[in-house]
Amino acid sequence: MSDFNRGYMIAVSNLLTMYGREEIARGVLDQLGVSRSTMERLGFDEPDRSNLRRLFKESDRLAALAKRKATIPATGHAATEGEGA
Repeated sequence: MSDFNRGYMIAVSNLLTMYGREEIARGVLDQLGVSRSTMERLGFDEPDRSNLRRLFKESDRLAALAKRKATIPATGHAATEGEGA
């Protein structure tokens, strides 16, 4: 992995630490396209590793949720206001 990619991941961790906007930090990290296993091999210090693990965990959760939603058959009925929408 290049020094640029490593620095990019540290910057993403700093974004999360400084602004607390997980969805933005996760989106920026997703653009790099790095796997969790690659991140683990790079040996970041504990604060960065903790932040990055948190982002990867949430990305995994969201991907599993999207996959689960994609397998639910459509009912052909959209809830309207007052029906739990």
